[in-house]
Amino acid sequence: MSALTRIAREREHGLPVILLAHSMGSIAAQQYIIEHSLDIAGVALSGSVATDLLAMNSPPDGDLTAFNKAFEPARTPFDWLSRDTAAVDAYVADPPYGFQLKPASMMGMGMSARCGWQTQRNSHASARTCPSTCSPATRTR
Repeated sequence: MSALTRIAREREHGLPVILLAHSMGSIAAQQYIIEHSLDIAGVALSGSVATDLLAMNSPPDGDLTAFNKAFEPARTPFDWLSRDTAAVDAYVADPPYGFQLKPASMMGMGMSARCGWQTQRNSHASARTCPSTCSPATRTR
């Protein structure tokens, strides 16, 4: 995201950089905001989650369908994605749907979330003081 921010600044001199992130990308964006808030003028998160809750409730094996338990009985393993059944059906009908994260990726997301949450609670601490395992989720996916 840092490289993309630099490219946007070079190409669009003087315009504010606004970060738009959706779903899993919003998790990485939240970490980016903590570490690079001075590099962007604003942010819009769509379909986001509270990363501290994600860190506490994520399945360690990367099986995202575990989030469906709260929706049982469910029509599909992905009802947790949306209340809109048409949107869920479109997702299921898309050939690459249903990917699972590798356990290391899920752990990386969780560590990034914990790191960001801890940094926000201790505002005097820099995000860069987090252990090196607290890297943005995009690096481990």
